[in-house]
Amino acid sequence: MWSSLLFDKAKQTEKDMQVDIKTLGFPITDALREHVRRRLGHVLGGRDESMRRVMVWLSDFNGLRGGEDKCCHIQIALFGVPDVIVKDTDPDLYIAIDRGVARAGRALSRRLARQRIRRRLFGPRRAQSNSDGPRFEPSSSPGS
Repeated sequence: MWSSLLFDKAKQTEKDMQVDIKTLGFPITDALREHVRRRLGHVLGGRDESMRRVMVWLSDFNGLRGGEDKCCHIQIALFGVPDVIVKDTDPDLYIAIDRGVARAGRALSRRLARQRIRRRLFGPRRAQSNSDGPRFEPSSSPGS
C-alpha cells in the first residue's frame, strides 16, 4: 500500500507548488523526506513559477532481499506543457533520489527551453473562446 505525505505547501513566488511523496514497501522517515525536499529545492528552485506540482514515488520492490531495487520516480506537472517524468533505480535509495532529481532538473530545463523557443517562433498559445472572431446577430426583419 502506498503511504502518502503531502508537504511543502508554503507559498513559493506567486503560485503554490505542491510536493507529494509516496512510498511503497517502507515507511517514510523524516531524514528521507528532508533529503527529497532539499534536493528538489536545490535543483528545481527558481523555476517553480512554471510548475504546478511535483510528485515523487519511492519504492523498494525486493524488500529485505536487497539488489538494485530501490526506485525514485518523479513527475513534474507544468503549466501549459506536458509533464516531465523521470525514473531512477539504485541499491542506495539516496543515490536514486539524487540522480532522479538531477535528471528531472535537466529534463525540465530542456522542456522549458523548447517552450520558450516555440513562443518566440509562433507566439503564445491562446485558448479558443466564442468571443474570438465576428459575431453574427440575427437581424430584425425590415417591416417590424
